[in-house]
Amino acid sequence: MKRFHVSAHHWFNAPLMISDGGLARVQQLAQMPMEQPEEDDPEQPEIIVTNSTAVIAIEGIIVPECDPMLEEYCGLCSLERVCEQLDAAMADPSVSRIILCMDSPGGRVSGVPELAAKIATANKTKQIDTWVDGQCASAAYYLAAGCHGIYAPASADIGCIGTLIVYYDQSKMFSDMGVVPVVIKSGAFKGEGTPGTSLSKEFQARLQDRVDKLSEMFRAHVSQHRPRVANETMQGLSYLGMDCPKNGLIDAVLPDMESILSV
Repeated sequence: MKRFHVSAHHWFNAPLMISDGGLARVQQLAQMPMEQPEEDDPEQPEIIVTNSTAVIAIEGIIVPECDPMLEEYCGLCSLERVCEQLDAAMADPSVSRIILCMDSPGGRVSGVPELAAKIATANKTKQIDTWVDGQCASAAYYLAAGCHGIYAPASADIGCIGTLIVYYDQSKMFSDMGVVPVVIKSGAFKGEGTPGTSLSKEFQARLQDRVDKLSEMFRAHVSQHRPRVANETMQGLSYLGMDCPKNGLIDAVLPDMESILSV
């Protein structure tokens, strides 16, 4: 058996666009070693092309890149893989329409604004729609916002627009254990956030500034492509699919992905 785990340092003290449930899943993954059968070598999800429509899966917790094993066994979604499949669908002359099949709580910020802009640009050449197959939250909604249309069932979970950084101040725990972190560094700000050190007001203010700037980028992208979405709708709440046509987050409630083809 191959053993592996999802490293926590990619998630904590770093900007995230993720739902609360997705963050809880990340915390579980960071604590839980995984096993892969030796004979099992998963392949990355393939593009499904039917009647000139390509379907690209965006399922799981979004990360900049990961191998198919982590997508399969940890429920992650590689932006690198999605980007490659988008390029392939755009270059395929037999494909005239693309559907992004979404079931994701969001994830890491890195790479999301860039892929969202690429999707919005590609939509000018070939129609790209999003089908919410369960959840389209935070970073996933960032990707969907620039599509021609967003469609979902009534029970879907949609929105959660915003950014957060989770910082665990472990200084008391280290102190109770009799451990004193010694940071030998150059530069006034080097070493900020080292495990076991306290979160200073200045460092917290810098983290808040980063969150605010990324959140403004997110809201600006949504406002540009979906102007009916009001600022009060972009404050971190998720909404049921049935409520989203009226607040502008989606275009219509549909029973299944096949129904998009008739829209």
